[in-house]
Amino acid sequence: MPKTPTPANFADALKATRKKLGLNQAEVATFLDVSPRAIWKWENGIAPPLALTAEGALARLAILKKAHAANRKLSKNTPL
Repeated sequence: MPKTPTPANFADALKATRKKLGLNQAEVATFLDVSPRAIWKWENGIAPPLALTAEGALARLAILKKAHAANRKLSKNTPL
């Protein structure tokens, strides 16, 4: 079973994943069904989400990350 990230690790993981995907905080908030202010607070370690929310947020971003990677592979293999 994956280890639940600590608040600081969650903040770092959330921000790094968001940036890697090229998303802004509002886009992540929409995807996770929370407010943009919540994402800002989470990334800055001000108010970490409940453990279940943190796990769910990272799981949803992992799905998005896989889809993003698959799209890049498809576009690289697509003839011009």
